[in-house]
Amino acid sequence: MEILEATEFDIPAILTFGHYFHDISDYGKFQTYDHKGLKKNLFDVIQNPDASMWVAWDNNKLAGAIMGMLIPNFYDPSQIMAECGFLAVLPKYGSKHIGKKLRHLFEQWAVNSGASILMYSGYSRKFITALKREDFTQTEVTLMKKVEK
Repeated sequence: MEILEATEFDIPAILTFGHYFHDISDYGKFQTYDHKGLKKNLFDVIQNPDASMWVAWDNNKLAGAIMGMLIPNFYDPSQIMAECGFLAVLPKYGSKHIGKKLRHLFEQWAVNSGASILMYSGYSRKFITALKREDFTQTEVTLMKKVEK
């Protein structure tokens, strides 16, 4: 297993990987999977110094990925928050603690970049419980509704 900072050469694998997770989640109820638009967004993230993306490779197979960015704290703009945009690990690699290793790299980057608050969104009870064991506090629940124009 090799974990590296993502480069533009990882984008095709990330797109396929992301499509898998989009298909098994409820996101499809609210948003399409725009392959071309996402490709540009991933390239922009890789080029952005206020964002970070890491990929975990098992030989030639993408096993996991994490992406996040720095944002000002809305309530106190003197503080910087690091918000994880996505963390995904293929189920067969869950027992190898890849998610935890990816989070560690993201969090290390965030702190080194000046973040004083780390923020994750998650829908699995297992993920939420694991973060609570690491002194994270659940502060909200994310809800979505698609509206017609």
